[in-house]
Amino acid sequence: MPAGMRPLAFAALGMALGLGACGGGGSHAATAPARTATTTPRSTPLPRPAGVHDADPRVVRVIRGWVDAERRSDLAHAASYFALPAVVANAGPPQLLRTRAAVRLWNASLPCGARLLEAVAYRAYTIARFRLTHRPGQRCDSTGGTASTAFKLRGGRIAQWVRVNDANPFQGAPRRASPGSSSAAA
Repeated sequence: MPAGMRPLAFAALGMALGLGACGGGGSHAATAPARTATTTPRSTPLPRPAGVHDADPRVVRVIRGWVDAERRSDLAHAASYFALPAVVANAGPPQLLRTRAAVRLWNASLPCGARLLEAVAYRAYTIARFRLTHRPGQRCDSTGGTASTAFKLRGGRIAQWVRVNDANPFQGAPRRASPGSSSAAA
């Protein structure tokens, strides 16, 4: 792993461990439902602890573009929203995706599509809550539930994608940004 990516991987690992991961990931993702997704028809807004503020609209556009492409199973378009390399963590250890093909494969492994419900900024991350949906070619066992993900962008693309605890996505979040990264779409 390049030295510049180590802080990203450690930040993703810290978030995955400190915030509680959920959802499918890795090779078994197509059949694994999101473990902590709620199944209520309506979503409770994300809590607003001190330090939480409105998300940067540029970051929200990137997240919305990615999730809309993912929901349609347009994997090439969904992958185009990711920086290379990128760190992802979805109910497992962080993975470093070095190629566009690896990003497409990882996107293909997600069992559900989703619609963006809301996004807030917290520390160096944008926390987004999604309503889970079916998507072509996959089986989603959590349709109608919600899931939350922490994003960090680099150069206007997703550099970190980390599933977080949907009930309290801010618990245990990193206190500072990794060197050389930004939560804003640059």
